[in-house]
Amino acid sequence: MRGLAAVLMGVGVLFGAGVSAAMLLHPSIPGLHWLILVGLAKLTLAGSLGLIAAGAVVRRLANRAEQRDAYILGSQRNVSGRPSNETEGESP
Repeated sequence: MRGLAAVLMGVGVLFGAGVSAAMLLHPSIPGLHWLILVGLAKLTLAGSLGLIAAGAVVRRLANRAEQRDAYILGSQRNVSGRPSNETEGESP
């Protein structure tokens, strides 16, 4: 899941940087009114922020899953009362 998070955030950053560079360079698209271009730029920036946020949420979920798994593993070791490397047949 961490790989998916990195991909989502990376794509979001690339889209945001691309739109920002396009706004600085003032490219002209023939046939489109300036108001439509502004709307497209805003929608693309909002989409890139959404991708970055989605990547952050996926990363947070991955961290929580790891913490939950570590807690469950630790609680199972505590319940048994002995380290996990001891075998069932040996006496302490």
